[in-house]
Amino acid sequence: MQGLRAEGADVVLVATGLPEPMRDACFDNLSPTDGFWTSKDFLPKVAAGSKPGMCSTSGCKLPKLSGNVIVLGAGDTAFDCATSALRCGADRVYVAFRKGIQGMRAVPEEVELAVEEKCEFLPFMQVKSVVLNDATGRVRLVEFARTEQDLDGNWTTDEEQTSAIKADHVISAFGSQLTNPDMIAAMEGVELDKWGCPVTDSETQRTSLDGVWCAGDIAGVSQTTVEATNDGKVAAWDIHRTLQQSNNAEVDEAAHLPGFHCDIDEVDLSVEFVGFVEEGLIFEVDFLFDLIGDRVFEGLEEERGLLVGEFLLL
Repeated sequence: MQGLRAEGADVVLVATGLPEPMRDACFDNLSPTDGFWTSKDFLPKVAAGSKPGMCSTSGCKLPKLSGNVIVLGAGDTAFDCATSALRCGADRVYVAFRKGIQGMRAVPEEVELAVEEKCEFLPFMQVKSVVLNDATGRVRLVEFARTEQDLDGNWTTDEEQTSAIKADHVISAFGSQLTNPDMIAAMEGVELDKWGCPVTDSETQRTSLDGVWCAGDIAGVSQTTVEATNDGKVAAWDIHRTLQQSNNAEVDEAAHLPGFHCDIDEVDLSVEFVGFVEEGLIFEVDFLFDLIGDRVFEGLEEERGLLVGEFLLL
C-alpha cells in the first residue's frame, strides 16, 4: 500500500476477497485424494466440468464423488456444494453446521433446493476429529460435538455430547480467511482485526491507513455477493467525495447513489408475442405449449419451468 502511494496513487481500493479457505485443524494435510475438499477446491472443478467455455481444454470433468458426503457450513456456498455433490455422484449428503436452523445464513431458495433434493441437515454440530481408513488413509468417519447457546447469546461446545457420521468425502465450506504472508505484508500500516482482516469503517469502507479503502470479503463485514458489491459502491462514493474535496470541489454530504430501484427500472420491457403482451421477458412454458405447440421447444429440457430472455432468440 505504501509503495503504491509513494508511486503517486492518490487512492488504493483493496477488493481481493479472502483467498484461503477456513478449515478445522483436524483436516490439516488432507486433500481431495484423501476425501477432503474445500469449497475452493470443489466448486471451480464443478463449474469447469459442467459449463462450456469455463475450461481452457477439453479434459475438464466433474469431480467423482460416491457414498456419504458431509458438507460443513450453512451459507450459500455450503448449499451450492451440497447440491453439486449429488450431481457428482454422492449417494447421500449431510449438511452440518454449528448453529441451529434459524442461524443458517443461506438464502431461502438455496435451502429449499437442498431440502427438495433430500439433503440431510445436522444443526448444532462442531467438528471434533476425523478418523481415517488405516489401509488407504482416506476419510472414513467424522466425529462431532454438540454446540449450545446460552441465554446471553454465547456459543459453547459440549464435549460430552458427541456423535459420529460415516463419510467418504468431506467438503469444508464455512468461510475464508487471509493468511498469505505476502499479502499481509503488502498491507503494512493497515490495522487488522482479530480475524486478520483490515479494520474498516462500514459507513465509508475506509481503513486506518489514509488513502486506503477495502470492499468485499476482505473488509470482513459482507456476508453475501450482493453485500460485497454494495461495499464497492459505498467505497466508490466516499473515494469520489474525498478526491473532489482534495481538489477544493464541493460535494454533498449525503450520498446520491442509485438504490435497488433506479431510472433504468422504468424502461418498458414488455413484449408482444402472438397477440399477447407479457410484462418483462418471462413466459410460462405451459402457456406457450398451448399456443404454438411442442415443436418449438425441441432441444429444451423436458421439465417445465420458466424461460427467461433467451427464449426470444428461438
